[in-house]
Amino acid sequence: ETYTYESFANSGRILTITANSIDLTTEPGIATVTIALQPLCSNDSDCDDGKYCNGIESCNADGICQSAGSPCGNGYLCFEESDSCSLIAGDASVALTTDNYPGEISWDIKRNFDQEIVLSSPGYSSANTPQPILTVDLVAGEYTFTIRDTYGDGICCSVGTGSYTLTSNENVIAEGGEYGFGEVKYFTIGSDPTLLPTRNPTPNPTTISPTSSPTPAPTPVPTSNPTPAPTPVPSSNPTPVPTSSPTPAPTNILTSSPTPAPTNVPTSSPTQAQTSNPTFAPTPSPTLAPTQSPTTAPTPLPTQSPTPLPTQSPTPLPTQSPTT
Repeated sequence: ETYTYESFANSGRILTITANSIDLTTEPGIATVTIALQPLCSNDSDCDDGKYCNGIESCNADGICQSAGSPCGNGYLCFEESDSCSLIAGDASVALTTDNYPGEISWDIKRNFDQEIVLSSPGYSSANTPQPILTVDLVAGEYTFTIRDTYGDGICCSVGTGSYTLTSNENVIAEGGEYGFGEVKYFTIGSDPTLLPTRNPTPNPTTISPTSSPTPAPTPVPTSNPTPAPTPVPSSNPTPVPTSSPTPAPTNILTSSPTPAPTNVPTSSPTQAQTSNPTFAPTPSPTLAPTQSPTTAPTPLPTQSPTPLPTQSPTPLPTQSPTT
């Protein structure tokens, strides 16, 4: 809000008081205010304040700057931030009746696209009293109406029978009074104002319940659990057991035990003593018979048992007897 005093103290200069922001969330509320006294001018360039919405400014004969007014025509709103004019598409009005504690009540209407507060409560002091209706022109777009009660009991019905009504283009947008610490209503301005039971249910189911809860839950469980479990168990367990067990067992026993026994004993003992008589007789009996029988039949299973028995038993008997 901006308040202007013409010819402040009969000086012909304009005093401007601008409320830049008002914070009603604290007790008491806090406002940031700018107070400016129009300086005397000597030419038109002294009057240019750089604000688009003040229009063309010039210096008159008395050294006072004068503004031609908003560059926007009737039916348009001027936007200082974008140096532009927008067509007025509708209006919004707030009618309110206070409860027993009017100082607890505050409200505002905010333009969503730039978060600008376009209308707000003036501060109430009269209890249980209908307040003047406040109206603001609005451009097309979405708006948020917020009403608050610092004590948390609304304006109806425990401590009075207060109420509020928000209308746009003579259509009721929202109304009530039992809102605790506060409530928020959304509405749009366009060809026709839209009531916002439509805006409220949409964000609740879409963003909170279905999207965030079910989606992340099923995804990590199947992916992380089944994949690592089957892979390490079959790979590490079956592979080492068959490889290490059967290989060393048959190799060590057969190689070290049967080979040296028959080779060393028969070669050194019978060859030097008698060559003609005992060599031909005992040789075909123990050599041909024990070799074919234990070797071909029980090779895979009784490798350790039958091999040493026939090798040590028949060999020393015929070798020592004829030699003496």
